[in-house]
Amino acid sequence: MIKISICLSDLPKEKIVNAANGKKYVDLIVSERREPSKYGDTHTIYVPQTKEEREGNTPRVFVGKGTEYRSF
Repeated sequence: MIKISICLSDLPKEKIVNAANGKKYVDLIVSERREPSKYGDTHTIYVPQTKEEREGNTPRVFVGKGTEYRSF
């Protein structure tokens, strides 16, 4: 289980898509961190980039964090 927290204020408005059903969606990527942060966060959440943004070295937009909980 991974508990996540997303800052809605940081979501770029141009990345929000209006679907045919009238609802709004945004694609996000949850990526595991190499090492946990000093606060214990094990994952980071960011908005995916277009090919042009990646090739233009546009900085990623980070919008959240996550912590993985494992039960043994």
